Amino acid sequence: MSEAGVRDILRESLPLLLGMAVLEVLAGSFLGRMEASLERLPGLLALVPAVLAMRGNISTSMGSRLGTLTRFGLVPRDRWTSPLVWHNIVASLVLGVVLAFAAAVLAHVVTVAAGLPSAGVLRLGAIAVTAGVLSGVVMGAVAIVTMRVAFRRGLDLDNVAGPVLMTMSDVFTLLSLFAAAAWLGGA
Repeated sequence: MSEAGVRDILRESLPLLLGMAVLEVLAGSFLGRMEASLERLPGLLALVPAVLAMRGNISTSMGSRLGTLTRFGLVPRDRWTSPLVWHNIVASLVLGVVLAFAAAVLAHVVTVAAGLPSAGVLRLGAIAVTAGVLSGVVMGAVAIVTMRVAFRRGLDLDNVAGPVLMTMSDVFTLLSLFAAAAWLGGA
């Protein structure tokens, strides 16, 4: 890699990574505000890391696919949407729902195996799936906006999509989990 290539990557990524680190700290501090939900819904604490990791991985993979589609000219840079974009968003939503329920089942099993009470696989599943759908819809929009902004500003999507989508998925997934736990958890 040339020196200019390294400079471009650092120029595009470093400020973004620093900003995203601040957002991650804020998202982590928000988890502390979920203490009442975590106490009221045993097993939710085991669910949080799995759902966060799942949504982040799905979102960043979707961002990479959208960047590749755009780079190869399969999605026009001057259009916000195309069938390929929608197919990727719907696929990420379906994958998110399936994996969210699987994560809820595992969270229930791990909680019970540890000898702790569980809120139940159905309640944890409903919370995980609801949070997955809410955050998935938002992350589809964030992926499209990130893709459009990166190309309009002449940035390499590979340098910006990962940090933006991973961080924003953590923020929105935590907010979605909190909302779903409040709504479905029997506040």
